[in-house]
Amino acid sequence: MLLTSIRKFNYFQYQLLREEIEKLKEEEGNLIKENKELKEKWRGMRAIVGASPSSTLSSAEVNTDSVDNMEVETGLFIGPPEPRQSKKLHP
Repeated sequence: MLLTSIRKFNYFQYQLLREEIEKLKEEEGNLIKENKELKEKWRGMRAIVGASPSSTLSSAEVNTDSVDNMEVETGLFIGPPEPRQSKKLHP
């Protein structure tokens, strides 16, 4: 009797895991499809920006070979803020 209960429990766990795996595979397929669509959209945007004469970035400034390695120089600074000099207002 105990062995039968354990087998039923194990089978139930197995079924739950199979269902979860199927859901994850479906989600993976959706994400792969979305990724392809976004890559195509990005390629289209890159073609438009590259063809535009008003574009300010040269191909040397932006690495267009790989989205993962895209580097753009910014004026952002990470660190503590610089001290400000306060102006005193006289009434």
